Amino acid sequence: MPPDNEDGLSAPLFAIAPEAAIAKFLVDMRILAERAWRPWNKALAGALVECALPLQARRRILDLNPMEDYFFAGMVAQQAARIRDLYPFAAAEALMRELALQTDGAVGRGDSAVSNLVFIILGRIRKARASDNLCDHDQAVAAILERIGVGRDSATAGIMNSLPVRHKLAEPLALAAPPWWDRFITLYAIDTPVPKPLPRRVEAFERNAERWRTAVRATQPPAAGAFSFAAWLKDVKPSDVFRRD
Repeated sequence: MPPDNEDGLSAPLFAIAPEAAIAKFLVDMRILAERAWRPWNKALAGALVECALPLQARRRILDLNPMEDYFFAGMVAQQAARIRDLYPFAAAEALMRELALQTDGAVGRGDSAVSNLVFIILGRIRKARASDNLCDHDQAVAAILERIGVGRDSATAGIMNSLPVRHKLAEPLALAAPPWWDRFITLYAIDTPVPKPLPRRVEAFERNAERWRTAVRATQPPAAGAFSFAAWLKDVKPSDVFRRD
């Protein structure tokens, strides 16, 4: 609910555009991710050592993957999972669209590696919730580990299957921040744009399409009995096939 003012009445919400809301969200997530990144990276490196993974293989995982960016994706996804719970459909769609457009740029990337991972995690969270699994941070960790190749061989399979290790990796994500959107919705109202009417050329296309559908129906032979093209041509008038407005 909106915060109360001095008279005990609910203070009005500040209107904010979806692009501005997501921009603010990503700035805060970047700050929080930078604080929680080192403990998470240390826990991952320790887990790779404990599973006796050779040094070269550990470097291939830790050095060749954008680990900090993937951790940021996990932070973003577990917080963004609340958007559809809190907002009506139109506002949620506008926010998700901006999330897809802005996430990669928030970490200085020109590809879609981070935004793709964000939406992979969101899909996993949605599927897990359908099975009454509400540990969103655990779904984020599992998706990140799969993306960097952990669990593909027998040496690292133990990391994926070990609950203590998974909990240690999920802890920085779970404790990094309180639910961001739950607080945001008490202060801001998403200014969802009103859908624009179809342009005139689209309306004209629909009229022409209906004419052709009418023409096709008119040219269909009877369902039963002998069909005579000459009889059909005599009975059907050109105005029945091609009409002018």
